[in-house]
Amino acid sequence: MNKRQPAVLPACRLALPLLVGLVCLFSATTGWSLEPRVRFEVRRTTTEKRRGFLEMKVKGSDQLVQVSLDADITNRDIERVSHGVGPGGSTVVHIRLKRRGAERLHQITQASIGQRLAILVNGEVIMAPIVRSAIRERVEVTGMSAADAQFLSETLGRRR
Repeated sequence: MNKRQPAVLPACRLALPLLVGLVCLFSATTGWSLEPRVRFEVRRTTTEKRRGFLEMKVKGSDQLVQVSLDADITNRDIERVSHGVGPGGSTVVHIRLKRRGAERLHQITQASIGQRLAILVNGEVIMAPIVRSAIRERVEVTGMSAADAQFLSETLGRRR
């Protein structure tokens, strides 16, 4: 009994390596990547050392904060990013969150009034502001150079 295999299987065996090769070639020639070049995160903090939190230094200061190991807001929650000049000529990055991220941030900030939240870029705490009121969908990041703000805005603003 001679069973013939369908002619589709050899074509499928060739198509997958070809597809992977094309993606690698496209990635290498355009700089495109599946991973974002900048990793943005908002994490909860605590005042005392405890399990699930890591002591981290805030960039450009001697301030130490206990930062959650789990990110509450990430690149995936970002809808739109822009940068500009804020009050007093300071550089500002405006981040607008998608609905789900905005709801999560609102819950977190509502429960964290009077406490700090850590804002991390590429695993480094760039600021740890005290929450004064509940925040819903817009985040402003300040305290960085114009070049850093432009880089953050452009890389976070790319389609995820």
